[in-house]
Amino acid sequence: MIHRNALRPAAWLLAAVLGAAVTSPSRATVFTIDPVDFDRWAYPFNLVPGTRTQAPTFGAVDNTDFDDKDGQLVVAADTAAAGIQPGLSLTDYNVTSVKVRVTHQIGTFTYDPTYDAWETYLDPADPDYVADSDSGRPIELYGVGLRGGYTAISTGPSDPGTPVFEEDETFGGTLGERIRNVFALGFGGPDPEDDVSNSVDDEYDPTPWAIGLSTSGLSAGDAVPEGFPGSATGETFEFTVNLADPDVLEYVREGLRAGVLAFSVVSMHETAEQAGGSNPNFYTSNDFDPFAVAPVIEIEVTVPPACSDGVDNDGDTFADWPADPGCSGTNDASEFGNSACDDGQDNDNDGLVDFPDDLGCQAPNKIFENPQCQDGNNNDNAQGIDFDGGVTASNGATVCTAAGVPLQCCTGAGTGCDGAADPQCVTPFRNKERSGCGLLGAEPLVLLGALRWRRRRRAQVRA
Repeated sequence: MIHRNALRPAAWLLAAVLGAAVTSPSRATVFTIDPVDFDRWAYPFNLVPGTRTQAPTFGAVDNTDFDDKDGQLVVAADTAAAGIQPGLSLTDYNVTSVKVRVTHQIGTFTYDPTYDAWETYLDPADPDYVADSDSGRPIELYGVGLRGGYTAISTGPSDPGTPVFEEDETFGGTLGERIRNVFALGFGGPDPEDDVSNSVDDEYDPTPWAIGLSTSGLSAGDAVPEGFPGSATGETFEFTVNLADPDVLEYVREGLRAGVLAFSVVSMHETAEQAGGSNPNFYTSNDFDPFAVAPVIEIEVTVPPACSDGVDNDGDTFADWPADPGCSGTNDASEFGNSACDDGQDNDNDGLVDFPDDLGCQAPNKIFENPQCQDGNNNDNAQGIDFDGGVTASNGATVCTAAGVPLQCCTGAGTGCDGAADPQCVTPFRNKERSGCGLLGAEPLVLLGALRWRRRRRAQVRA
């Protein structure tokens, strides 16, 4: 249910080019996504999805117009762009730690670091009601599930009509339970979609993947510090994901393989007002307050080196050592090489990178991306340039190859040769545009014929 929005392995290419952390075969690497790439308040009356500056969490128990866990915060990280190689087998991701941090902005409530059973949320008049043994309500973390035709979370730009859920997508409906398109996901409950948002109605206790713990040393029952715009930051809560649960571990691995890892932050605090009431209200990455702290996801993981992971990491159609020319051995952490056609960079600024995408690259080991037949220049000053009239080298623009200039001796005087290809450029990676004049065109054929006739004539005279 997770998705990375990228062209080719573009995010991984970018991470390599910008020097993102590269893994080694023996040591775990910590990847910190700060701020997260996706943070969205999931609530039916959120009129500015994806751009709201705070995300309150709260409950709506005994109200069938809303889920029990009503206000939810969804956060996601583009783990591929962070430098974690996507597309590996699940067991190749040796995940040792995943942490999520969110920071409270405004609202007065009591710190509770322990789980509360579903019966404690009932009306005291309900025969199943059980009194809570401590004060406060916990903040819980789960995975992310999707419905309504959506198949994945996307951290990329908005692309309406696709089956990926982006920050600005619709909630899924106005009133009712189990209608939200993105929901808190758990395992082992009665809901067929593993939606844990209505655990009180479903009369069961889901197992949180983590409970938010104070990072400032609060004790149970303490008042949670609030932030104040322009002068103070509120309490930060840290969730350490329970990787000992095999289902949770598989979810995390699937996210890393897809390139996007997403979580839901929820609570069932009672509140009379969403922001500034008696419930958590977390900063998002859209908050302009200089004291705001956006959500963070931190992942500690070990993956095989790029040159022995079974994946074509640099997109050159070759995978691992010894097949990939950019690999010096099985422990090499990058498949990128030193040649221009295998270094992960657009060396000729034509919008295309390396073999096989850059048409000037015949193979990954070629030393330049812009041979004469794909450099956008009329190198022989004759009719036409490049294999396609210079269109590719100029990022799709039509190139004037001879406008206002006589076409030399190839076709006589003339103009209007816009977009014409060089007839000598039979492939884009050919590195010579040969002129049709002088000693390279039809004239040398006549001269060579005359020389051969003269040579034969001399031989006959000598005989």
